[in-house]
Amino acid sequence: MSPPYLVKLTSSYHIWGLMQERVYKLPIRDATELCQRLVETWSGFQQSEVDYAIDQWCRRLEACVQTQGGHFEQLIRRGILLP
Repeated sequence: MSPPYLVKLTSSYHIWGLMQERVYKLPIRDATELCQRLVETWSGFQQSEVDYAIDQWCRRLEACVQTQGGHFEQLIRRGILLP
């Protein structure tokens, strides 16, 4: 079983990976087709998945601010930054 921090780390990357996989499955003819695929793919996600990914990125941005742009991932993992 993965550690809790790893599950949190992979949530937002998972959404991005799914977007890439689904959008670029076939060659794209033009910007209109790309836009259509992005909208179709995005609408297929459950809102809870999107909310969770956004929450995780917000926490990382807050941690980045707290450390004034320094390294923070290891501090999140140990529970030092952000509850």
